[in-house]
Amino acid sequence: MRKVLLTFVIIFVSIYVVFSFLGRKSDYVLEKKLWKINQELGEYAKDPLSVPDRAFIEVAERCNALVSKYDQSRLKPVLRITSARAYMYAKEYKTAREQLELVISENKENQMMGSQALADIGRTYALEENSEAVLATYQRMLNEFPLTSLGLSTPLYIAKYYADKGLLAKASSAYDNAVLHYQKIADEHKGTLLGINAQKLIGTCYNAQQKWDEAINIFKEILLESPPELMTIQSSSAVVRSVNRVAIVKLNSFDIPIEIYEEFIKRNPGHELNPHFQSLIDGFIELKNKNVKVKTK
Repeated sequence: MRKVLLTFVIIFVSIYVVFSFLGRKSDYVLEKKLWKINQELGEYAKDPLSVPDRAFIEVAERCNALVSKYDQSRLKPVLRITSARAYMYAKEYKTAREQLELVISENKENQMMGSQALADIGRTYALEENSEAVLATYQRMLNEFPLTSLGLSTPLYIAKYYADKGLLAKASSAYDNAVLHYQKIADEHKGTLLGINAQKLIGTCYNAQQKWDEAINIFKEILLESPPELMTIQSSSAVVRSVNRVAIVKLNSFDIPIEIYEEFIKRNPGHELNPHFQSLIDGFIELKNKNVKVKTK
């Protein structure tokens, strides 16, 4: 329970991002009111167990009143989500879900907002320790919002959910299914950031299964087969870290990353990543020549 509550504190950061995005050109008065409410709710969230449930319900009711007053505002869905989260803290999970379902039904064209609301619905079921409903919500996310950031992560969440419950056979099967799901997306969106992100998630699944050879192959494929213009320092940083970790720590090989980075430089002369890769190559060659051994974990 403590972990879930901490998660909610972190999640409140996202409401500011959505809120700022929606209200940046209008709704100034409402924006100030909503900012104040979120500040208050954020303070309560720091130690929610010490705050009376009624205080959270009052926050939710203030949001509901603003929804009625500013019914045409673009901030309306943010108000509903804030209201739902306040209800969650008050353990009014059914009422929270009602607010979140309204967000989904009233914003059918906004996949980001809908997926966020559905994720919060899943959290209400998690707080109620209703495993069947949590899994049903995951499936709903896959059906309704499959290509959003949250939807893309859902097959991995399902596998982790089973793993956390100690259901290892189901977790293993879920990871296998996730790989198939992500490979289908990668194939359908080859050469795009969406396809690359799906490949990264395949690598995450292989890491979780300790399938190190498969993991290094998918990370190698991302670096060498993706359009070079999509391999920026930012987009490739996690992949490079994974290559280094899997190759050196898990497979005890400096040769693998050296070969991958040399091949990248050969294929992509003048690429912005090349100086970084050359630095890594030089460092790994030095460690290899010194016969440094990395202990596997």
